Amino acid sequence: MSMKSFKRFFNEDCGRPGCEHPVSDEEEIKNLGYSNGWYDNPPAEYIAHKENCCERVTPRPDYSYLKCPEVTTNIGRNLEEITCNNCGIKWKVDSSG
Repeated sequence: MSMKSFKRFFNEDCGRPGCEHPVSDEEEIKNLGYSNGWYDNPPAEYIAHKENCCERVTPRPDYSYLKCPEVTTNIGRNLEEITCNNCGIKWKVDSSG
């Protein structure tokens, strides 16, 4: 699936509540690179993604997590590409060690 058709697929007739920041056809999906070096200083786009696109879910009082509208694609044996459906950023995670 090309990036343009990917954006159209997730923007047309979405109908999901909370889908406030869709990527238009004119915008490009911004690639943030590999997330393996973000331990101390993540990019501003990623911080904005966590604040605006994700919601905190608390199933019980002592446990909570972030639920984000992301699509994960396996690129290789130890490599994943994650794309946000709302804000249109993508990044890669290398878990080879």
